[in-house]
Amino acid sequence: MRFAVVLCALAGVARAQPEVDFARELQAGIALLQGGNLIEARTALTRARTIDRKAGAPHRYLAKLAEREKEWDECIDSAHEALVVDPTTDTAEMRTLHATCRSADGRPSPGFELGDQAAVAITANLTATVKLRGEPFGGTPIAPRLVPPGRLALDIERGGYRTARVDIDALPGIVTDVRVELQAGEEPSVIRLDRKVGTLVLSTRPVLLLVDGVAARVDQANHLPLAPGVHELEIRDPGKEIWRRRVVITAGQDHPVTPQYIDAGPRESRRTLSLALGGGGAVMLAVGVGLFYRASAAKDEAREILAAEITRPVGDLSEPLRTRADFDDARSREGRNALLSNLSYGAGLALLGAGIYLFATSRAPSDDDIPDLAISPVTGGAVLGRTLRW
Repeated sequence: MRFAVVLCALAGVARAQPEVDFARELQAGIALLQGGNLIEARTALTRARTIDRKAGAPHRYLAKLAEREKEWDECIDSAHEALVVDPTTDTAEMRTLHATCRSADGRPSPGFELGDQAAVAITANLTATVKLRGEPFGGTPIAPRLVPPGRLALDIERGGYRTARVDIDALPGIVTDVRVELQAGEEPSVIRLDRKVGTLVLSTRPVLLLVDGVAARVDQANHLPLAPGVHELEIRDPGKEIWRRRVVITAGQDHPVTPQYIDAGPRESRRTLSLALGGGGAVMLAVGVGLFYRASAAKDEAREILAAEITRPVGDLSEPLRTRADFDDARSREGRNALLSNLSYGAGLALLGAGIYLFATSRAPSDDDIPDLAISPVTGGAVLGRTLRW
């Protein structure tokens, strides 16, 4: 009995921990978003969405974040998913945000108030015939048109091409966009716009794949099911550059990705050379400083010799403590050390500059679409940020 009680207690702790993590990540993401720190806000909100995929809040705030970053596809998908998993919270706001991002993305407006009615817009790479539940519906492209809310089956057909059979969830109050690529052939190609998952398709099997910072494993066909929305990928392979990319996963669709692996050897060689040049430049600058002090000491010595001779009383014929040769030697050492100091400064700055340039240009390449330069609004002004990665 005691053993069973302990197990129950441990199970309760295990269930409570994800809830605590979810609340912490969600609140952190909201605070960061409100403070204008969009990159860290995305990380926290993505983690919250990963912990609880049935919660609507992460999708709502990710949609708002995507609007601020002008990531229209992500904004549309996240707002759509928020309405699917939580249709009772902020419904009007999400519908408005969905419509705003569609308009900003250049997608056609319905031209009428939807209210609680659903609409669908259909485009294809070719002119094709569309059937809704087996009945003729029109030809592509089809501007937003009213349809009954709920699960709908669409067939997009053209002679000589595979019929694209599409299942969608038409949500009330928004326009559901359907985009298909017809392929030559006879067999139908099935596209399921299921709201639950999409599929990441990698061209090669990765040694180590991280999705949103968590290790993931693809199947035998290099496929990985993912929740709809934006995910950050990172692939690591010994001897290769770390490959990063942000991808937008759409429910029911495949998202093919072809990682470009680059040998890390040349970059490491450049970086090693940059450190050597920078170290050499620092040494030369230090030598220049030492020679500067030696030149200053020789200059002071020459000034002291000259002052001693000038202040000798008139008629004093005693042997001088320092000779003219001593004075000339001090002046010669001053000029020589000053020249060598200037040359050391020049060589040091050149080596240091070359080292800094090589170090800056040896940054690891990335396909990530996070902008290098970004302006984030904050209370009372804005913050200018630049992303650097090595």
